[in-house]
Amino acid sequence: MNSLNSPAALEQQIQNGQYRGDPAAEARARVRLGKVLLARQQPEQAREHYQRAVELFSGCGQDLGAARAANHLAACLIMADRPEEALAVLVPLAEGLNPRDYPHLWAASVGNLGLAHTKLNDYTKAGSCHKRVLEHAEQDGNQNLRLQAQIHLADCYLQEGRLRQAQGFALVAQDLARRLDSLQELAVTHDLLGMISARRGDHREALRRYRRSGELAEHTGDRHQQALALANQALSLEALTELETARELLVQARGIFQGLDSPHLEKIDRDLDRIRLSLRTGPDDQD
Repeated sequence: MNSLNSPAALEQQIQNGQYRGDPAAEARARVRLGKVLLARQQPEQAREHYQRAVELFSGCGQDLGAARAANHLAACLIMADRPEEALAVLVPLAEGLNPRDYPHLWAASVGNLGLAHTKLNDYTKAGSCHKRVLEHAEQDGNQNLRLQAQIHLADCYLQEGRLRQAQGFALVAQDLARRLDSLQELAVTHDLLGMISARRGDHREALRRYRRSGELAEHTGDRHQQALALANQALSLEALTELETARELLVQARGIFQGLDSPHLEKIDRDLDRIRLSLRTGPDDQD
């Protein structure tokens, strides 16, 4: 990481802004630090900085800066499993934006609305949001935005249990990710297709997809996605009763998540405990 964008350097920039009485400079530094923390999968820590940035930008009349920080704040709340609070931020934000004037911010806020509704299991509203973004992306010719909307629709249908629709959007997204050479998004599509296969009971195909997702994540340096892929491989191997290999992969995933200070650690530990119990007793000996 560039030393100017390290957490320590950004904390110093925040203090410098406070010392100079420059709220806009402090807010900008907080936004940058929030971005670093969010990339590290630390939404609660990032949320504090985005919340303060909203207040600072609003206080000095920089409404656009406040709106952008608010959208990031909502993303933190979604990642931290606080979707109701995210909606309280996003609904007025999305309604107050004109897509012609601020197309990227509008699309991001509506997309986040969809993610918040998905967290609340309101798949009709979630799908409606992502379809609005997809339509906007197609009209605007924005292929990267189109890709994100397709991925979100695939995930929305997967969570709802509509596997045929989920697969359709995931495959279309995968083809677009290949054409755009978007390796991070390509890894996500493999992960989605793996989960769809697992839901259908095809754990060999799921395992193949998860492995490819992990390979791509390792290539791009996306440690979070790499850990997810390892954990998902382990669950497929558990279903195939290859328990020792499943345990080894979960230990690897745990190491990565621990380094990221990720909230996924709690689930990983539960999965590890279950697999270790199966290894000790054998699956047929459990109550």
